[in-house]
Amino acid sequence: MNRLLLCLIFMATLSTTSDSQSLQDDITIVYMKGNVLYDQGRYDEAIRFYNRVLKEDPAHANALYMRAKTKYELGAYKGTKIDALKHIETNGVTKNLIKLMAQTEIKLDHIPAAANYVFTALELDPYDGSMHFLNGQIALEYGNKNEACESYARASILGFSKATREVNKLCGGISDWIDIPKDVEESTNHEVLEEVETQKSDTSDTHRPPSNDTMWTPASIQLPTHQDTVLLDESTDNHKSDETPHNSDTEPNNIPQEDLDASQELIIDENLTLVFTNGIGKRKIDRKPNIFLLSNQDGLVVIDICISRTGKVTEAEFNRKSSTLFRTSLTSLALRKIKEFEFMPSLRDEQCGTVIYKIRS
Repeated sequence: MNRLLLCLIFMATLSTTSDSQSLQDDITIVYMKGNVLYDQGRYDEAIRFYNRVLKEDPAHANALYMRAKTKYELGAYKGTKIDALKHIETNGVTKNLIKLMAQTEIKLDHIPAAANYVFTALELDPYDGSMHFLNGQIALEYGNKNEACESYARASILGFSKATREVNKLCGGISDWIDIPKDVEESTNHEVLEEVETQKSDTSDTHRPPSNDTMWTPASIQLPTHQDTVLLDESTDNHKSDETPHNSDTEPNNIPQEDLDASQELIIDENLTLVFTNGIGKRKIDRKPNIFLLSNQDGLVVIDICISRTGKVTEAEFNRKSSTLFRTSLTSLALRKIKEFEFMPSLRDEQCGTVIYKIRS
């Protein structure tokens, strides 16, 4: 009798273990499917898969982080922050999470909080161009143009293309803010920045982020002189072949100045028209994808994009402030479809502007 009872208990234990392992396998598969959809730009669908994972395991670290990233892509910044804070509460802090929180707080106009996260991110990785770029944005918010230009110049040297645009447009070029020694011009990006920093005759104390009762004016982070890994912005990792890294301050003289007021309309159907403007109004379209959008509301979905010299869309970001429609399915489709456009080649290394989806119900 005792032997039979022990046998039944053993079989029940095996069954429970097997069911638990099967559930974990299922969660892993669902999570991986979410990642595939994220990589394809199908953000609204990816979120549904991450939701399924988190329903079974609310503390699943990877699913929390990826759902936060996906919400960020869709412009759902409050949701991004909620998931990121949940990740911190249940799984602790990671370097990528700090970067995401910095970007999110900037979007939410929480500048002191963003400054804290940027400072921490640069302490962990002083060669992260995307964080130097955010440091520049924070400096501008505080009205410190000189500090912003220095941060943009550092980010540009580290290969962050957005910073190159800003330092040329706002600051007159890298060389106006950082002297690059001729003997290191061909070195890797972080070696150049290293050499620049070591040649400074005076080293000021790094400015710390604010306490709750102190307003912080961001300053350039003093960089160490040891070699480290350069971390580029995640959104540009998949497009390295389309961009030509360079430290040049200006473009060739024979390129006409961008006409920011020019625009062109592309009528897709009676319910959808695309407007290309704010710097890309004269860029000719070589190939357009099939687009079919349905909405029960009239409104705008606005996407900020950048186009490489060869005509590829290298960056696309939802502009929440200029948009009037926020349904995730529309936003996700608009982002995905704009990345499928191809433009005619240009003499410019990069052109950035705005695409407005004018949607009628």
